[in-house]
Amino acid sequence: MCQEETAVDYMKERQGKMLDLVMKRTKRYVWIGLMVLALVSALVGCNSTEPVNVQEDLVSVKVQKITRGDVRKIETYSGKIKPKNQVNVMAKSFGEVGEVFFDVGDQVQQGDVLFMVDKKNAENNIAHLNHQIKSAEITIDNASLGLAMAEGSRKENQKNQSEDTINLLKIAYDDAKKNYEDIGKLYDAGAVSKQQYDQVKLIYEQTKLNYEAGMRNHELLVGTMLKEDIESTRNQLQQAITARDALLIQLKNAKEALEDLTVTSPIKGVVASRNVEKGELTGTTTPSFILVNMDTVLLDIHVPEGLINKIQAGKEIEIHIAAAGGEGFKGNVTHISPVADSSTFTYPVSIEIENKDGNIKAGMFAEAVIAIEESEDVVILPRKHLKIDKGQYFAYIVEENIARIVPVTIGIDNGEYVEIKEGLKEGQQLIIKGKEYIVDNEEVGIVE
Repeated sequence: MCQEETAVDYMKERQGKMLDLVMKRTKRYVWIGLMVLALVSALVGCNSTEPVNVQEDLVSVKVQKITRGDVRKIETYSGKIKPKNQVNVMAKSFGEVGEVFFDVGDQVQQGDVLFMVDKKNAENNIAHLNHQIKSAEITIDNASLGLAMAEGSRKENQKNQSEDTINLLKIAYDDAKKNYEDIGKLYDAGAVSKQQYDQVKLIYEQTKLNYEAGMRNHELLVGTMLKEDIESTRNQLQQAITARDALLIQLKNAKEALEDLTVTSPIKGVVASRNVEKGELTGTTTPSFILVNMDTVLLDIHVPEGLINKIQAGKEIEIHIAAAGGEGFKGNVTHISPVADSSTFTYPVSIEIENKDGNIKAGMFAEAVIAIEESEDVVILPRKHLKIDKGQYFAYIVEENIARIVPVTIGIDNGEYVEIKEGLKEGQQLIIKGKEYIVDNEEVGIVE
């Protein structure tokens, strides 16, 4: 059925109902008239012969002017607040925890030291590697000198240098030997650790090798080594260089490991969790600290397929968070998933919310109020003042004290206000009370 036919049928039906109402009123008016005439007659007989005017009885209605405004239809989706940036901080190596500098709730800056792992073993390892590298450098120098001697150099200054080197190596060897013998006695007595004993022993063995290598080079210089040993000497030099380079790599790794024992914050934020205590052993699998940055927070919602294309990235969203003061928060859509969740068949949407005052906490319940449809500067009416019959909407207005029943075409309907696309215009008088008692084109009385 077209809209015109619906309106005509409705008007006919309405007129029939109004006719019955008029007939009832007419009978009431006749009865009232008779009563008035009887009263007038009595008064005339007693007081006067002047006629009395009876004012017409009009239906009283209350009206308000139709205005323009904005109307929108909204949908509300809820979720829980979470930090935009959360970082799990773990130690990079095993060890005993030394000092811990922050606790839960503390503010940290990027680069702040959170805690330190005991450095004693790492520092000892670096010292040991440095000593080995020095010994390796001496070995390289000796091997280089030996190769030069083996290749036929007989200069006197080389011989003197060789003798000086032998003397130095002999002194170092004698000192190392004595230290080794002394620490051996202490070790047997349980006065020193095996690690200390092994370090002194290693130094002794290295100085012994250096001294013996120096002696061989010196003998080569004075002609006791055969020329066929030149290639062997060259190989020894290469081996010494290779050993030194390997120690340098170990030293580099050891220094990096030492730096890793100082655990710093990678972000500016707040300590959400701390799982280390001074004196306990830390590992590399469980987070020692959990840090969050709450300057900006996230709200994840899930939108059905029928509405997902009405939301765009960058759209400003009204946010309600009861635990943080209710309304007044604004967010911006940052991510819209192009794929629906397989379990809910809805589309995940992420909204960023500024949290400069820090009132919003992770885990708070929040609601996103999303405008699905919006119209600005249009004719709007409170929905409760419209009547619907068979799919057609009607409004009641007054023009020059005559009531009119006007069919209207509506747009956005948010349940409270309705957009009027056709049928009414701004400034007309809308009946808001008394419309139940009027018929179309009836004269009415307007009550302020």
